[in-house]
Amino acid sequence: MLEVLAVRLDGSAAAPTTFRRKRAVFHHALEYAVALGELTANPLDRVKWKPPKPNNVVDRRVVVNPRQARELLTSVTDPPTERH
Repeated sequence: MLEVLAVRLDGSAAAPTTFRRKRAVFHHALEYAVALGELTANPLDRVKWKPPKPNNVVDRRVVVNPRQARELLTSVTDPPTERH
């Protein structure tokens, strides 16, 4: 189950924060099952597992392209014009 939590729906690796959040929810669900008497103990407490490290590939969809970078720098460095 932890391996399932470590991947996104498209099969790529989930971010570490996403994995930690999903694992916490799963842990609490198992704790609830223990409280209801469905399980005698939380099996997740005995598992020492960490997801594989991400490959740190930059997502090109969230990085500005050269034209956008020039426009951003120009807008920051040009003095503001007065509007009448």
